[in-house]
This record gives sequence, C-alpha cells and structure tokens, in this order.
Amino acid sequence: MSRYGAFEIHTSAGASCTLRVRVDRGTFGDGPPPELRGTAGTDGSLIWSYAAPPAPEGRGQHVVICAYTRGSAQADAEFAVPAKKIDPRGFTVRLQPVDPTQGLSGLTTRLDPSLVPARDVIVSRVAADLAGEWSLATRGLGALTIVSSSADIVINLIPGRGQSVNQHSSDGTQRVLLFTVDDLGQAVSPEHAVEIALHELGHIWCCFGEGAGPDEHWLEKIPDPELVGINRFGLMTQPVTCRRAGTSEICANRFSGRELRTMGFTDIPAPLPDACPTEFAALSARIAALDASLEPSAKAIEARNVVLDGIVAQMQAIEAQYRSRSAPPEVRAAYRALADRYDALYAAVHAAIDAHNSNIQTRNEIAGRRNALPC
Repeated sequence: MSRYGAFEIHTSAGASCTLRVRVDRGTFGDGPPPELRGTAGTDGSLIWSYAAPPAPEGRGQHVVICAYTRGSAQADAEFAVPAKKIDPRGFTVRLQPVDPTQGLSGLTTRLDPSLVPARDVIVSRVAADLAGEWSLATRGLGALTIVSSSADIVINLIPGRGQSVNQHSSDGTQRVLLFTVDDLGQAVSPEHAVEIALHELGHIWCCFGEGAGPDEHWLEKIPDPELVGINRFGLMTQPVTCRRAGTSEICANRFSGRELRTMGFTDIPAPLPDACPTEFAALSARIAALDASLEPSAKAIEARNVVLDGIVAQMQAIEAQYRSRSAPPEVRAAYRALADRYDALYAAVHAAIDAHNSNIQTRNEIAGRRNALPC
C-alpha cells in the first residue's frame, strides 16, 4: 500500500527498513519527512504513517530499502499527491526562527543580528500560547498543534523590520512571515506577536469573495453581537482593531462569527468563557450608566446657577435702590428672604457639583480599569 502519508510492505520478519519519501515541497511547503526507519514484525509486515502537509498536486514516490539476514532488497512505488486544504479543526504549525546570517529564501529584507534576543522571546511566547489562543479565538471549534517538522504551515520569525504577512503560492503552499519590528519601526511585543500569528493564520481561509477586498480583509467592519471591546469586529479587518493599555498595545484576538463561517464552521457557539470580556462588559455597563447621568446632572447644575444669578440680581437691585437711605421693613424682609433662599440654593448647588465631579472621577477610574484589560 502506497499513498501520501502512509506506506505498507511485507518483507522478512525482523528486517530493518528505511523509507524515503520523495515529494515536491512547493514554494513554501514544509514537506513530509524525507526518511523514516522501522523494523518488520514477526509476520514481516511494516507500516509507516507520517505527516503529509500540503504540497503541489501531482505525483510522489516511496523508495524502501530493507536489510535482512540474506542481504537486502529495494522497492519503489508512486502515489498521488492530492490538492490539500488545511483544516482549521486540526492542523499543525512549525515555528522557524530565521537565522540573520543565513536569511530565508525569497526574503530580501535586511536582517539584524541584534534583534535575535527579541526574536527568541517572541518564539517562546508563541510556542507557549498559540495553541490555547487558537482554541479561544475559534470558540473551541479549532485545534492547532506545534510540531518540530513537516507542518501544515510554517511561521517564520524574523529578526528584522517589515510587515508581517501570510504568503500564498500558486502551487497551493503558504507560509507566515512574522517580523520582530513592524513596518512602522515599532518593536513587536511577545503578546502582540501571538495576536499577529492568529491574524496571519486566519488568512489561510479569510477573506475572499463577497465582502472582502483584494488585500484579503473585510471591506466593512461589522460588529459581532457576541464579542466586546477590541474583538467586536473580529480579527480579519485592516487595520486590526487595537488600543493602548498603558505602555502596551492590545489588539483583537478573537474571530467573529462570519470569520468562523469562512473557515467552514456552520454551528457557531457562543464565545468560550473568558473572565476578561465578562469584566469588560460589566465595566462598560457601569460607564454607560454614569455617562447617562452626567449630562442631566450638569444641566441641573446649570439651571440652578441661572436661578442663583437671578437671586443675586434681585438683591443687587434692592441694594442699588436703597443705597443712600434705609429700606422699609417689608423690603428688608424680602431681602433677607432672598438671602436665605440664596444660601440654601448655593449649598444645594455645591453639593450637586461635588456629586457630579465624584461621578466623573468614578467614571474615569472605571474607564482606566477597563482600558487596562487585555481584551
């Protein structure tokens, strides 16, 4: 039996065999393992199952050489290499730290050896977090596995400056270039590198056809009712939604429902439980309630100040009228009544101002807590 990804032979019991797999890897493909070894069982059977990443459609060849007691023997068999699409429900990724002295085929960007430490920090973070973040980003529908060889797609981590991108080849293979410094000269943080990796992997399936532009991003930002904060529009917009949180930049890291549908998922569940969006939504609700109260309270204060100004005007008119002589008793009584009313209203206005300013301070403190959240 000979097919792409598997090979079976029958030979002498205990024979030691080597299998060579010959496949055109394509422009960006990682290719299958070039050589495998095995020992035949007591019945002489030996089966290999190996990773079969996307490769140009065509033909491949298995060459097997077995050594046994009386000598050795060789056999070969061709097999078809079918066109293969990466399945978001389960695919493999290899992380390739690019050596600045060796470069990368097809890459003309100048590489900087001084960026190797930063590159290595990014490699460690992506290796640790990407699989879990892919699961969260796809609401548990997708699975990603980091492997050391023969991956469905390779993420090349580059110690240089440039625009991170998913490169497609006409032969069906693709790769991701993830730069340590972006095209604007900003250093990419390890956390942001994971977000970039999610976005570029999303380009395996998105965005093509109706609603998408020639740059493979959505033409229109459409909010997903089940996502909040920076994730409201999903991951595949240009530019991706980002915001500052202190000294860090936080960007979208969750796919929208329409993006999950482009991956082939049909039954889209609610986002997985995540404390950050829940807290973000709760804080946003408190901010909205405070915002709704601030304008009416400001108008109420303004209206009371108008009344105060009117009282002051009446008192000043009395003072002007009786500047050189004493006011009659009824006028003095009216003046005292105005003064008492002024004092009471003045106290009420300043209490309202204190409450209004306190609400502004509370609102800003809550906004600061919300803005510091990583979502």
